[in-house]
Amino acid sequence: MKVMEVSHLIGVIVLALIPGIQTTTTRPVTTSHSMPQNFQCLNGGLYDGIKCICSDDYFGTICESAIDKVVIGKSINTTVVLEIRITNREYTGDLSDVTSDGYKQFEEVFKAEMKYVYGDIPGYRDVIINSLRAGSVIVDHDVIVEMEFHSYVSVNEMYEEIFQRVQTEFEEFIGSNCTPGDSPLCISSVTIAKHPPPTPQELCDDRLPPGIKEFYTPVIRPEGLVCVSDCSQESEKYVNCNVGQCALQPQTGPECFCPNTDIYMYTSPRCRGRVLKAALYGGVGAAAGLLVTAIAIMVIMLYRSKRQRPQRLYEEPKY
Repeated sequence: MKVMEVSHLIGVIVLALIPGIQTTTTRPVTTSHSMPQNFQCLNGGLYDGIKCICSDDYFGTICESAIDKVVIGKSINTTVVLEIRITNREYTGDLSDVTSDGYKQFEEVFKAEMKYVYGDIPGYRDVIINSLRAGSVIVDHDVIVEMEFHSYVSVNEMYEEIFQRVQTEFEEFIGSNCTPGDSPLCISSVTIAKHPPPTPQELCDDRLPPGIKEFYTPVIRPEGLVCVSDCSQESEKYVNCNVGQCALQPQTGPECFCPNTDIYMYTSPRCRGRVLKAALYGGVGAAAGLLVTAIAIMVIMLYRSKRQRPQRLYEEPKY
């Protein structure tokens, strides 16, 4: 192979490596000011002819990013399940029909009398009759107690306290036999069961759509229970994008958008190790040029040494 061909081949190989330098870059956040007529918005967004109208959980030009937080609220309703036998009432057929006057009258009396039993429990809201059965009158019902979220005590601990309070109140009520209201109800037996509320994480999972709920963590704030994304500093799985901006992408999770990617490269997906492209390409180009020059000189010197080597005109006789 000729010297010029070898030099050219080496030069092509080295220069071909320059665009293939492996660096981590991320696309910048862009905003489109004009959209086609049949533009498709993402994640349930609706196009109004000018822009995308996003659902509550998404934002962005095409509703491509999920919001950083979702507020669940300050409290949640909890349930304690009871079955009681009322001995001073007789079961009649109309009690099986929730639309009948007899059922509505019994329900009104039952709710009023149960308020005497549960009314002193903090957060008590109501009782809900699930079913009425014969046996005098057997009432399956739920006691609804509102529970506030607190950062210093878990949901399970608060529910356990509510359950114990309901149990204690009814034990005292059974001891006095009948309720003290205008239409007293006399009780002979009680069965009580727990129905634990969902955990904060379960509440977040129920509130958020599939594809993004995996990237949220529950935290307790002054405004109550809040589901924060991995892009929030309050999350235990916080993704720090340094000089960049974190945005939650459906299915894939948090992604860092680094600034000024037209003039900078970043050696980390979290926008660290910023390098000026012009300086990088210039330095790599100069180094590649020196390498090509050095190799070419070595090839030329090797070629010349071969040309100057004396050749034998005849072979020495063999004895």
